[in-house]
Amino acid sequence: MAPMRLPLVGELNLASKLLGLFGLAVTAVALLALLLPFARMQHLVEAGQLETARALYDAWVLLPLDADEHRPGEIGDAAVVPMTAEEIRVRSAEDWRLAEIVRRASDPKRADEDEIFLSDWEGWAKRYTYARVERIGAGEPIGFTVLERTSEQAASEAAVNSLFLLTAGVLVLVVALTTFWIITSRLIVKPVSALRRWAESVGDGNTDERCELKTGDEFQQLAETFNATLDELEEREKTLRAINIAMDARLNELAEVNEALDKAGRLKSEFLASVSHELRTPLNSIIGFADLLLDIARQEIKRGGEEDADLARRQRYLENIVDGARGLLELIEGLLEMAKLEAGKTEIHRELVNPVDACRGMVGMSEPLASRKGVVVELDAKQDVPLIETDPRKMRQIVFNLVSNAVKFTPPVGSDGKPGRVIVRVERVPGEGGETRVRICVIDNGPGIAPEDQETVFERFSQLESGHARAHGGVGLGLAISRELANLLQAEMQLVSDVGQGAMFSVLFPLRLDEARLVEARLEAKFRGTLSRQGS
Repeated sequence: MAPMRLPLVGELNLASKLLGLFGLAVTAVALLALLLPFARMQHLVEAGQLETARALYDAWVLLPLDADEHRPGEIGDAAVVPMTAEEIRVRSAEDWRLAEIVRRASDPKRADEDEIFLSDWEGWAKRYTYARVERIGAGEPIGFTVLERTSEQAASEAAVNSLFLLTAGVLVLVVALTTFWIITSRLIVKPVSALRRWAESVGDGNTDERCELKTGDEFQQLAETFNATLDELEEREKTLRAINIAMDARLNELAEVNEALDKAGRLKSEFLASVSHELRTPLNSIIGFADLLLDIARQEIKRGGEEDADLARRQRYLENIVDGARGLLELIEGLLEMAKLEAGKTEIHRELVNPVDACRGMVGMSEPLASRKGVVVELDAKQDVPLIETDPRKMRQIVFNLVSNAVKFTPPVGSDGKPGRVIVRVERVPGEGGETRVRICVIDNGPGIAPEDQETVFERFSQLESGHARAHGGVGLGLAISRELANLLQAEMQLVSDVGQGAMFSVLFPLRLDEARLVEARLEAKFRGTLSRQGS
């Protein structure tokens, strides 16, 4: 719908608006200023007529009575009618003036008044009605003497006075508007018009033109400010042109660099895929054959006895080979996973997952390592845990990393003097705003982590400097990868620990993934991939 516009008002120029508004203001002031004199003159005319009516009544009272003891019904230009209270009430039904006299005379608030004066227009003349009230004490009126007269002179005086006042008001208005027009035209309208013409010229592209105003006031300062601003804009335009030329050349260079970076990114991806395959295949073979030889050595020890030093030494060497190969495979897996995360190539495959079953599988996978260390791994699953929508592979990887870390750093005898134990707890918890979430906790009774080191353990390639931490392998990627994957799955990772108190790592998963956050994560991954290619 098109916006509504007030007719004409929006089309008026500044001079017309000023003149119109000032005219309205002066007219209002003149009317207010003339209202008091007009009211005063009307009051004086009415007071004069009241005195005339009193004088005529006093003269009528002094007239002699006739044979019927009545005075004449006229005196001068006035008609005089004496009436009783009952007569005036009867006649008031046909004459509103008599009705008004009766109403005022019967008003208790006017009980001390003995005269009533009314005036109204009758054609082009003024008609005046004067009544003298006869009372007994301050009681009800018992008689009235009504004197009525018409005065064309009073009407003429009122008309002349009104015309005089109106003429004076019009004259004042004309003089005020003329003076105002002259002042505003010279001091405001002409400078504003000059500024407007200059602005229109600049808007048409004449940027070399400058505004020349010599008024010696704020308009001249405004013109000088505009001129200085225009000069600065021209300088900036020249600078921007030079910058644009340099940017065009730089953009060409960046286009070539981006093309080279894209090629390098493709080569990096191909290299990672090749390295992943070429390293995993021989390592898996080494681990497989080493496990086979280790099983043979263990069987020979069982048959030949544990006292054979050569067999024990061979078993120890084979265990070192298996542990080293598995550690190397874990390191390669961590580096490749971190490279994928940095390159933004990690995709989320949503499925409905039973978190209890997933954690049970991770507990089973960690039992061989835990049993060799003498650590017990237990699953503590509640009955009301719901299914969650997430990426099952990434969720299992998070839980496996946390359980593996807990097993790795928990000694056979825990910090509480009890056997080393790792508990994987799965439970349903209320989230913010009443939203239900699933929390997976990995709790151990290991050495614990100091509060000042709890943020450090989540950094890449970061390990605690304590001797206990340095006694274990790894490069410090497990927790960093776990937190990155948790962020991708819209989960929240928490750590509660203290030295000598064990540690509890918790991951809170939402029941459903937020589609808007998934889109945002894809865009962020794409941006990170671009940065990764540029950094390579």
